[in-house]
Amino acid sequence: MKRMTLIVLIVVLSATSMTLTAQDEGGGQSGADFLLSVPATRADAMGGVVDGQGNPLEGILFNPAVLMLNPEFRFLVSLAPLPNDVTNSQLSIGVPIADSMVAASVQLLSAGDFTYINNAGQASGTVKLFDAAVSVGYAQYVLDSLAVGATAKGVYRSLGADTAFAVGADLGAAWWFETPHIGQAPKPPTPAEL
Repeated sequence: MKRMTLIVLIVVLSATSMTLTAQDEGGGQSGADFLLSVPATRADAMGGVVDGQGNPLEGILFNPAVLMLNPEFRFLVSLAPLPNDVTNSQLSIGVPIADSMVAASVQLLSAGDFTYINNAGQASGTVKLFDAAVSVGYAQYVLDSLAVGATAKGVYRSLGADTAFAVGADLGAAWWFETPHIGQAPKPPTPAEL
C-alpha cells in the first residue's frame, strides 16, 4: 500500500511540476501575498519554521507533510489583529484517517474599507478589501520517518467590484530525526555501538 501511495505521489508531483503562467500587461508581479503572512504565531516568530513543538495544523499553511507530526484530531482558531483595522484569521481542522491525516483550513485577511481618491484629492468612493483562501490537505508516511503531503487551495480576492480567483497547490516532505538539545542527558550507547 505504501509503495502504491509513493507511485501515486510521484505521478502527482510530475503532473504538478508543469507550470502554466498568465501575464496581464501592466499587472503586478504576484498575487495572494497574504498567504505569506499567515496567522500562525509560533511559526511566524520562528521565521516560518514549523517544528515539533508547534501545532501540526499550521503545516497546512507551510508544509502539508507536517500534518503527520501528531496524527490526531485537531482544531485550530487563530485571530491576528494587525494595525489599521486589518485582521488575519484562520480556522483549521485535522482528522486522522487510517494511516494518514486529512485537514481543511479557511484563511481570511480583511483590510477593512478602502477609499478611492480622485485627482482633486477628494474621496470618490469606498469599497471593502479582503482576501480569502480555502485549503484541503493530505499527508502520509511513506517511510518510518519520512512523511509527504499535498495541499490544494482556492484563493479569492475582492476589491469592491473587482474580484479575482485562483487555485494553487503545495507539496511537501518532512523527515523527522532526533537531535540532542542543551540540557538533555545523552543517551547511553547501545551494545551494537560498543
